[in-house]
Formats: sequence, structure tokens, C-alpha cells
Amino acid sequence: MGQQQSLFGDAYGPAEKKTPVWFPEIFEAIFHEPENYLYTPDQIAHRVKRTPQTIYNALGCFNLEGMKVGKNKGTWLVPKKAVRMWLLGGVNFNN
Repeated sequence: MGQQQSLFGDAYGPAEKKTPVWFPEIFEAIFHEPENYLYTPDQIAHRVKRTPQTIYNALGCFNLEGMKVGKNKGTWLVPKKAVRMWLLGGVNFNN
């Protein structure tokens, strides 16, 4: 009898622990800018088809890393790497 496969089979790539193999290609298709690019909450919301308020909530709860620049209200800027990590944190294999 062969070795039992995990629940997810070969869903994870060897290089990135707990990253589904399909994720990098899809992520880069949606967020195709250079690695050092900074996104606004509106840009992220549009690309992941969520409301800007969802992105602001994630920033406010420290689920999504970003930096606020400017005085008073300012503007949030989110590094591409932070977007990647936030989306990976929301991957749900049970649905």
C-alpha cells in the first residue's frame, strides 16, 4: 500500500511552506507591478473585488501591514509583499 497523501495532495510548493502552488501565478497576474510597488487601499479593493472599507478595516486591525503618509487623514500605502501575506492569510481550503 502506498504512502497516504495529505488532504491537499501536492497543493503546496516545496519552496514556500504553506503557499498553494496556484497562488503565485494568480497573484502576479493581478498584482503585476514590481516587488517594491506600494498600493493604495482603493487599488487593492478594486483588484480583489472588495470594498475599500474592507481594506481600511484590515489596516486598522493590523491584519494588513501598511504605512500612513501625510498629515491629518493622510494616505495609506501598502507594500506588495504585505498584500501577498494578507491574501495568503485568508486562503481557506474548506470552502
